[in-house]
Amino acid sequence: AWESSASDIHNRARGLSPQPGLFARWGGKLLRVEKTGLLAEQGTGAAPGQVLRADKGGLVVQTGHGAIELLRVRPESKGSMSGRDFVNGARLKPGDFLENGPP
Repeated sequence: AWESSASDIHNRARGLSPQPGLFARWGGKLLRVEKTGLLAEQGTGAAPGQVLRADKGGLVVQTGHGAIELLRVRPESKGSMSGRDFVNGARLKPGDFLENGPP
């Protein structure tokens, strides 16, 4: 859940990789989070799950405490890709929200 801290989400993603995986939802579809990166920045006070950055530099999401970069994801019915490639295909933009996925 995005309400957790960035370090908790990062550790959960590492521990659940590759199976069963850590999930989010975007546009009503599942998004498997395969690899994350911790950032030195602490976020902006945005709501948990809110996209802070979605550009050629990558995909950064606010958590309950801090921000986390999604380095590799696997959209439902697609192959694994970088967060940057997902941003391009999904047309994510700052201010959009990733929802919590199934536990």
